[in-house]
Amino acid sequence: MVGIIDAGRTGFNSEIWGDAEQMRQAFRRPVYSSVTLRLNESGRFEAMKQALENDPRMTIEAKRETVYYAEQSEVMAKFIRILGLVLSVIFSLGAVIGAMITMYASVASRTQEIGTLARPGVSPAAAFSPRSWWRPCCSAAPGARLAWCWLR
Repeated sequence: MVGIIDAGRTGFNSEIWGDAEQMRQAFRRPVYSSVTLRLNESGRFEAMKQALENDPRMTIEAKRETVYYAEQSEVMAKFIRILGLVLSVIFSLGAVIGAMITMYASVASRTQEIGTLARPGVSPAAAFSPRSWWRPCCSAAPGARLAWCWLR
């Protein structure tokens, strides 16, 4: 092959162009797998599609280039979506476990204070008053909202 082909930032920039017969032999393909063409008027696509698909000599499926590439990338997009979901679940579980460890450490560091409050008759619920939970809840609310919006 000789030369540089510039396809104007389309999918054809990543392709190998050469003699059709040599390529078919090199890749061991007895038939053409796809044919690309450009119409003089893009509005005539439906008429050309009907004419090709109604021809009994050919088994053909005519598609626009954008539809073809959307179908080709569908599997990869689904894989990336599933991978992103799995990773977000793993990281979410890690964050929850980290928060639990932090809260347990907070309680463990306050055992003397809780014991002091429980001695004169203060209930354990009052020892963990809303005042002590206010900051963590206010910190978690924006993160939960952001995660909810992102996963919708």
